[in-house]
Amino acid sequence: MPIAMKKTLPLIYILLILGWLSVEIPAFAQENGAFPQVKRLSIGPHPEHTRILVELSEAIPYTVSADFVKKKITLTFDNATAGPNLVSRSFTDNNLEYIGVRSREGSVQLTLRLRNANTRFFHFLQNAPPQVALDLEGRSTPFTKAKVGKSTNNAGALSAKSQQKQGQDDGETPRNNPKIPGLNQQQIEKIVKQSETDKLRDGAEDYKKALTMFQVRKYDEAVPLFDKFTKDYPESKFLDHIFYLKAEAEFFSVFNSESNPVFEKAMEAYLRAVRTYPDSQFFDHALYKIAYIYDQMNYVLEARNLYQEGINNNSRSIYNNARESGLATMLMKVGKYDEAYEAFNKFLKKSPQDLNAKSALFDIAQHYYDEKNYDQAIIAYEDAAKRWPRELAERPEIDFNMGEIYFAQRKFDKAREHYFDLINLNPGRPIAHTAINRIGDSYFLEGKHMDALSVFDESSKRRPGSASSQYSIIRMADIGVKNPSLPVQDVVFKVEPYFNPLKTYDEISHNAKSIDILAEVTLSRGIALLREQNFLKAFDEFKKLLPLGPKSKFYDEAKKYLRQTLIQLVDVYSREKGYLPILYAYSDFMSLSLGQVKNLRTLMQLGEAYQNIGMYQESVKFYERVKRADSRESFADRIFLNLGEIHLSRGANQEGELVARSFLKNYPRSTRVPSALKLLAQAQQNQNQPEEAIKTYRILLSKSETDVSHTFYKIAQIHEEQKDFAKAAQEYGSAIANFDRPAAINIPDYIMESYYKLGMSYYQNDQFSPALKALDTAIQQNPKHPLREWAELLRGEIYNKMNEPEKAQTQFADLAKGKDFDELMRRAARSRSKVLEWEKKLKDTL
Repeated sequence: MPIAMKKTLPLIYILLILGWLSVEIPAFAQENGAFPQVKRLSIGPHPEHTRILVELSEAIPYTVSADFVKKKITLTFDNATAGPNLVSRSFTDNNLEYIGVRSREGSVQLTLRLRNANTRFFHFLQNAPPQVALDLEGRSTPFTKAKVGKSTNNAGALSAKSQQKQGQDDGETPRNNPKIPGLNQQQIEKIVKQSETDKLRDGAEDYKKALTMFQVRKYDEAVPLFDKFTKDYPESKFLDHIFYLKAEAEFFSVFNSESNPVFEKAMEAYLRAVRTYPDSQFFDHALYKIAYIYDQMNYVLEARNLYQEGINNNSRSIYNNARESGLATMLMKVGKYDEAYEAFNKFLKKSPQDLNAKSALFDIAQHYYDEKNYDQAIIAYEDAAKRWPRELAERPEIDFNMGEIYFAQRKFDKAREHYFDLINLNPGRPIAHTAINRIGDSYFLEGKHMDALSVFDESSKRRPGSASSQYSIIRMADIGVKNPSLPVQDVVFKVEPYFNPLKTYDEISHNAKSIDILAEVTLSRGIALLREQNFLKAFDEFKKLLPLGPKSKFYDEAKKYLRQTLIQLVDVYSREKGYLPILYAYSDFMSLSLGQVKNLRTLMQLGEAYQNIGMYQESVKFYERVKRADSRESFADRIFLNLGEIHLSRGANQEGELVARSFLKNYPRSTRVPSALKLLAQAQQNQNQPEEAIKTYRILLSKSETDVSHTFYKIAQIHEEQKDFAKAAQEYGSAIANFDRPAAINIPDYIMESYYKLGMSYYQNDQFSPALKALDTAIQQNPKHPLREWAELLRGEIYNKMNEPEKAQTQFADLAKGKDFDELMRRAARSRSKVLEWEKKLKDTL
């Protein structure tokens, strides 16, 4: 080998190391998805060298192994696959004879067969477009092993031909004195001796041995060789290489073999290398690796400073892309996702195929999605999906999440596009079945119930008995609850869930395939009961979902429907005066610790429920809560009147009257003016001001919203108390006449009482015939009224007054025998019967 070549061998090793570092190291920080492809080989343009382009699907790390003596260079692409157009091929070229392709177990090897052993080889990786460029420059000068010695020219010397023959017989190569232009024999000998001295001092052979261990990735064996080299050759010119290579070996020995690598030894080695050899050509790489290790250890400040220092030191560093990616990734670690998203987008303008950026953009989108920041999430997802559409096929959850975002935004057409894409790209995955159900849900929410029913029917036939299939059956039952009049035919659909939803809910409850399905069917059954206004049973169903806890979506649904059920229950039962069920449901709700009721109307109705059962202190608390929250004073007049009624109920008639008069003054246009007049009249009546009360009731009769029938009843009561039975009878008659019987579902008690009181008033006014008729009607209308016994007794008296003693006698006799009548009343009837009998005997005797 020529001496010049000997001196270039270390340089070749260095070039190989630099090539390995420049390609392999930045890529380790990037996350890999599915294996990328080595697509094909092509010849590229170059004015001097042979250029081969290895086209890639994306930037791929690779390693180089060269054996120039055997005219062979091997490129290895780990975690990659061969594309369909990547085949071995021959070349009619001065430098390159053949490229062989070998692919197995996630690795692709390209073997270059050279035409010349003495070949200069250059290689570099391009990102846009992703490809590896290989440049070859062959030299015609062969490798020769030069040896220097004295020539023999004496007569006894062998001829060149005989020397050659003898040398061949001895198995030795003929020795010829080299001729090097510009150097004499003495200079050549000096160079050779110096080379041997340098070789011993620098430890070239041991360096090569340690480097080989490193290149074949036997890092655990390389580290002790590097340590031994440092000790044995303290003055070696390779020592700076050794320091940095040891750090690399320490790094990769844990990076490639441990799930949670500990970089303590690697960090120590890198720091020692940069402090000892700060001017080394590997300093920039080591600075990046130190920053990366700090990054992995979550030392954010240190990592950020070193990343930035590396960028500032060398704006053209091959590691700057990785540094910028690391800086952007750290923004994610500290929760600055908006800034990270902006940083990665800026970074992608320079490196559009960066693997780490790809992973980061989808992670940022996922973060926004998890945080329910759907507006920002869909922007990030759409951006990432546009850059890397292949990810949608490999990660179906991306399409699903995008569909869920549009679903939440009620953009159902766009949501269905992503659900259908997912189904088409991954039809066999369980998430595809879920996507089908979400398509049905979107139609359901749009009110397209037949379309929804069709989708759910199809879903129910896929993977029968699975949780997704059960979900679709629940939704078919839900459609039956919400819209039971669809033209559903059993020839087309599975009709049982649609026509018998409650039965369907029960069946799935007993055979639910998951907790979510059990919760789903419980929620649906509760909603169905709520629609039927079966409030208490619906309340019990929703309560079953609370043990799932706040992290469950069903917990929030249960809270919402429990509040809704309480509000509807209170409203319906308030109109029906069912105050005890209202208070029971409210107490049950409060025991669940779901927070306070905030609906003002419901609070008002709860206060009125407490007021109607005499719990005035509790009712006032509710009125105060309503008053504080009622900024528009929508309930101010109602509260005003209710407080006045509480005053009356407690006997504070003057305060009640004051409240009524204040109301009429402050709220003259309120729809509750009739109630205020009624309150005022009652207060006046309670204060023995009958004329004032009657006058107020007459004013009340002139109001359009007045209950005319009840007002006449109240006036009649005042006349009755004054013993003015003629006017009382007239007012009771007006109360009966003005009652709208056809529109009434239930006849109120005061009307029944008015019938009885009308007859009694006629009797007191000696109008016996109308009295008898009125009492007969009263008994016929409500035979179980408390005044019936008196009415029966008066009927006997009326018959007697009308000189019909036999009817009177019969009436008293029947009353005396009546088992349902009070004992005192029966005694009175027997007494009157005996008196009539005695009077008859006396009359007959006379």
